[in-house]
Amino acid sequence: MVTIDSLYFGEYVFALKDDPFFSSTQISSITNVSCNGFCDGEASIIAQGGVAPYSYIWDDPSTQTTSAITGLCEGTYSATITDGTGKET
Repeated sequence: MVTIDSLYFGEYVFALKDDPFFSSTQISSITNVSCNGFCDGEASIIAQGGVAPYSYIWDDPSTQTTSAITGLCEGTYSATITDGTGKET
């Protein structure tokens, strides 16, 4: 699971677990919300290792299923990435 923690205006924190599939999965970009109360944040991740194809499920209100998500409000978001063999991060 990839977690983007505390997506606030002007700052961010993220964590990846240490495993061959986990450690090769990375956050490729984060756009913080532009102003308090706005829901215009964005995030994207890149899955590597494991076996392609990869599927993504984010825990945002829209349960987005792509590597890049948009329309994020201030908060913490996680993604579960599953590789072609069914292994999850």
